[in-house]
Amino acid sequence: MNSIFHIQQGQKIEEVDLEERIGMTGMSMLNLAAMDLPVSPGFIMEVSKIEELPQKAFRRILDASIQKIANNTGKGFENGKPPLMLKIVLSPGMILESVPILQYLGLNNQSVQDLARNYDSNFAFSAYRTLIEGFSKQFLGIEQQTFDDARTICAGSDPKAHCEYYLTQVVRDFPQNPYSQLEIAMYGMVKNYFTDPLNREIPASVVVQYIPYGSRDNPSLVGSLTTRNTRTGEPKLNGNFCHSEFLDDPEKIQELQKLDQRILDEFEEIAATLEGHFLDIRQVDFVIEAGKARIIQEKGIEHKSVVTKMRILSDLQKNQHISEEEFINSFAPKELNSLLHSTINPNSVKDKISFQGGIGGSLGATCGRVFFSTKKLIDAYWKAKNENRDTRVILMKKSTFAEDVQAVEIGSGVITSEGGYTSHAPIVARSLGKPAIIYPDITFKDGYIVIGRRKVKEGQFVSMEITSSDDPVIILGKAELEYPDIEQNGVKNLLEKAKQFAGGIKIFANADNPDEAKQAKLFGADGIGLCRTEHMFLRDNRIYDLRELLITRNPERKKIVLEKIRTYLTSDFYELFNIMSGMSITVRLLDAPLHEFLPTDENELNETLSHLPDLASEQSKAEISRSFNRLKETNPMLGHRGCRVGISSPEIYDVQTAAILDAALKAKTENNIRVFPSIMLPLIMSQEEMYLLKNGQILEGKENVNGVIGVIRKFMKENKLERQPFEVRIGAMIELPAAALSAADIAKHAEFFSFGTNDLTQTTMGLSRDDINSFLPAYTEMDIWKSDPFQELAEPVKVLVAEAIRSARQVRPDLQTGICGEHAANPDVIKYCLNVGMDYISCSPFGIPIAILAVAQSNLAV
Repeated sequence: MNSIFHIQQGQKIEEVDLEERIGMTGMSMLNLAAMDLPVSPGFIMEVSKIEELPQKAFRRILDASIQKIANNTGKGFENGKPPLMLKIVLSPGMILESVPILQYLGLNNQSVQDLARNYDSNFAFSAYRTLIEGFSKQFLGIEQQTFDDARTICAGSDPKAHCEYYLTQVVRDFPQNPYSQLEIAMYGMVKNYFTDPLNREIPASVVVQYIPYGSRDNPSLVGSLTTRNTRTGEPKLNGNFCHSEFLDDPEKIQELQKLDQRILDEFEEIAATLEGHFLDIRQVDFVIEAGKARIIQEKGIEHKSVVTKMRILSDLQKNQHISEEEFINSFAPKELNSLLHSTINPNSVKDKISFQGGIGGSLGATCGRVFFSTKKLIDAYWKAKNENRDTRVILMKKSTFAEDVQAVEIGSGVITSEGGYTSHAPIVARSLGKPAIIYPDITFKDGYIVIGRRKVKEGQFVSMEITSSDDPVIILGKAELEYPDIEQNGVKNLLEKAKQFAGGIKIFANADNPDEAKQAKLFGADGIGLCRTEHMFLRDNRIYDLRELLITRNPERKKIVLEKIRTYLTSDFYELFNIMSGMSITVRLLDAPLHEFLPTDENELNETLSHLPDLASEQSKAEISRSFNRLKETNPMLGHRGCRVGISSPEIYDVQTAAILDAALKAKTENNIRVFPSIMLPLIMSQEEMYLLKNGQILEGKENVNGVIGVIRKFMKENKLERQPFEVRIGAMIELPAAALSAADIAKHAEFFSFGTNDLTQTTMGLSRDDINSFLPAYTEMDIWKSDPFQELAEPVKVLVAEAIRSARQVRPDLQTGICGEHAANPDVIKYCLNVGMDYISCSPFGIPIAILAVAQSNLAV
């Protein structure tokens, strides 16, 4: 077994388990040498070997090692040779708060004069002063205060005068023989290390290395580099350097790229070797001596962004340094969030007022003028667009409702003062990939808001950022935004690899407009698992058509409105079928509570009447107001919504179904697209509802309920089709405990189940997702809940889901099941979904990458 390990470029490591004996620093040096990298030469001795080393044999045993360094560098301890300077550092087998180190060992009164004469006086005496001070404090028992006092006395003097004062007034017995210095230092480090008896059980070593320097004509360069950009992960060397004599002068520091190209090329090769070995970004401290680069030390980067981590691991996988499985398992799925959304350049907001806190409803960053109502925001947006000005706008309200969806769609983000993670504004924002913050400490006034004692007028610029790691932040003023590129940052590569391990489960998107569909497809979605048709009624003043349909008494007007609705819904669905060409699209028929579509005040009622002159001529304003009021409910979330609307007003579900069929046929015939439409019936409570809405019913003295099957028959007759041109699956959304408990009966009439876990949590736990924040902190603090049940599935909800799937598949073994609630992009929930045998996950477009990765990791873990 070796007693001395030499650090020499190209020297291979012959012994195993060395790091346990010589510590991390020593092992790092030997690894660099074994990688054939230009490491600064030296040697390593275990502290246990030094302790056993007889002092009379010290020079004889170490002389050969010193000569190896001298031969490699052309420097030595002898007079007449350029001075040999050494660095000594302790290398323990554990992480210490501070590691003993001694620089410039070997200098004495004679050699410092030679160094000053042949190189640089300030550098020489500064180095000597550093050696005297470090040596004396560690091994001669002189206190730091003594040197502090000496520095005060010598203030204004040059380094040479400092050294003379030290040697005459402070350290009169400083050893002049380099071997004596080395002996005292090595034994002293061992003695100091063993002062703590516990260290007897922790192996360590002493590392001795050459300190490179140049000559007066060819001075050495000292610098540090990282093997790539630590913020972006771009594979480009970053760093700086300066002449060794200018180490304390920041004005003399230069960018790394100003080095000779030959050296830069060598550093590129070094970087590639290090990253290939350590599979990570590295920092390298170096000296360039006489045109030759020497590595002084290298280490990992403690704090690096997920962007950097992704970029380097993606490059390593492409270069086959790591396997696809290792690449996939290198990230926690939620880490991807920071790679999918825009961020604020911190340099652009250094001097701006900011407010941290609140609830992050949807990740990302944006900037825009704030408006306190949907109407004002939309007017401002179009005015700016027409005038070719900045169109970025942010909706800021106490809370949002259905009529605000359009503002969130065209806006850059949304800020509310009420609600929680699963309230209206965050859900809409997440589906659109736009940032949302719930910040309670906002006071709304007439034309302005007050936040943190600051007044913000309507129309002022505000910036906002929500990340998965820090508190949300609202910034007053404009911020500079940085946008992700999934091709460049490695996300697309990761998703392509992860999709190979999907194991048959589909990852669908919750999407109901072209932008969401395109985003989902970009992220690798297998189709649309939830198209929420209520959002389609909130575009382009369509809400007024629905309002007229709900209260008109004129059958002819109703037919005209229904035909109008059918036309634009057909156009919407047609665009989705084209975008998702050949992929499955599941459309949920109208689900939202009717109150979300009704006027909320006098102004909205007047606005409605101005858009519906035929309705206004048919009924008085008072009659229309009473009609709307009759539709209002005390608890609308548990009232006239979902399939109950389809039963009480079957024409609404009929026209939606007809539009889906029209669009599918048009896409198939005009563009030769394979279409896979599925129709989902929401808020199903019993098999009777499911049967009626699927198969229809003949009613005496009333207009028949067609059901989905009846609409399909009418569609085929209208288009003179003998055979159904495409399969239409019909399923149920399971979001009530009653549905979960009667799943076996509902499955007789359903081909798929989609678990809407938002409402299933509300109805199972008796909670309101909009109001839970008032007591959630107390419940989590007292461990009643481990987490928010609207982000993590509660156990009672899991029991209902598992039982529903088990009982339903006894009746229909081929039943397809999936999840489409807000929980769907949670990796822990995804594991649960896989365990209970679900066939698909459907989540917001920006949740697709998280779901893909979570599924792959779960399957790889099996």
